[in-house]
Amino acid sequence: MIPLTDLRRQHEALAESIEAGVLEVLRSQRLILGEHVARFESEARQFLGAEDAIGVSSGSDGLVLSLLDAGIGPGDEVITTPLTFVATAEAICRVGATPVFADVEPDQLSLTRDTIERARSERTRAVIVVHLFGHVGPLEDISDYCRERGLVLIEDAAQAFGAKVGLRSVGTFGDYGVFSFFPAKVLGGAGDGGLVVARAERGSRLRQLRVHGHVGDGEFEKVSGNYRLDAIQAAVLSAKLPHVPRFLSDRRAHAEAYEQGLSQVKARLELPRQRTGTTSAWNYYVVRTPDAPELVRGLKERGVTATGYYWTPLHRQRCFAGRARATSLEISERVAPQLVALPLFPELTQDERETVIRSVSDLVGERPA
Repeated sequence: MIPLTDLRRQHEALAESIEAGVLEVLRSQRLILGEHVARFESEARQFLGAEDAIGVSSGSDGLVLSLLDAGIGPGDEVITTPLTFVATAEAICRVGATPVFADVEPDQLSLTRDTIERARSERTRAVIVVHLFGHVGPLEDISDYCRERGLVLIEDAAQAFGAKVGLRSVGTFGDYGVFSFFPAKVLGGAGDGGLVVARAERGSRLRQLRVHGHVGDGEFEKVSGNYRLDAIQAAVLSAKLPHVPRFLSDRRAHAEAYEQGLSQVKARLELPRQRTGTTSAWNYYVVRTPDAPELVRGLKERGVTATGYYWTPLHRQRCFAGRARATSLEISERVAPQLVALPLFPELTQDERETVIRSVSDLVGERPA
């Protein structure tokens, strides 16, 4: 079975450096924060070109931490997209604010200035823009809009480590940029982990908030939580970070091969595309088809793993009933049940990739145009 991703292959190639880093942490017994976390924060800050980078327990917690630092809470509204993992809107609820779901544009499935404006109210305090599947939408325009309206901008870049607008990394356009190091991400740890990037003046406060709001000498200034990045995760991430440019290049090569190989069925299958002037991280390769469940089942029968994203958008999830509001979501409603992710990871072989292309082409070609 061709997997959607295969973490074992990557670990086998990097095992020596990863295991050496983990062993160093265990021998030092500096398990909580310390030099290993500080080292990774410095490396990630330089890689992203950010002013500061704060290691946290997960991307989900990074969103909560950003909202807490921005002072967002009960009575406030935060605009975001319904096409994302549940953690994006869940973070808004966790600080007591209200998620407001706005529609997306049809290409990169991103919020836009116009969809945000239609969702804005007198209670709107912030926007969380999601770089879905590693792609970048009209980020500069959204950043300008938020600045003009006095809104906090948080970039949910959980799926977009290494994506760029021009030469500038995503995560550095907003007031906060949040990354996830869930194992299947472009840069994945050995469990949960995340990063918040922000301007230098916010760094010390974010570091206080990630340890229960501790300001020193047994004093706690603000109710927060335990949002620390473990030293072992930091060691794994430091070992992998130098290889990220190759990971990104390999992912891009696979995406280009899919684009070329599936070009004959583009009339029946909508392929993902990058916005002009941006570079995708290609965290996932997600196609669109009105027969998404049939494609997933057919690929499984042919030995290819595929999965749907996000067939039930957030405004239809029971957990947000009575806790969120939504504007007109015409594009989100239409696109959500059509999304299918195909296998994409750096170590995918050419033979596997050609099998995926052939299988998709055969299945899609069986339908009338």
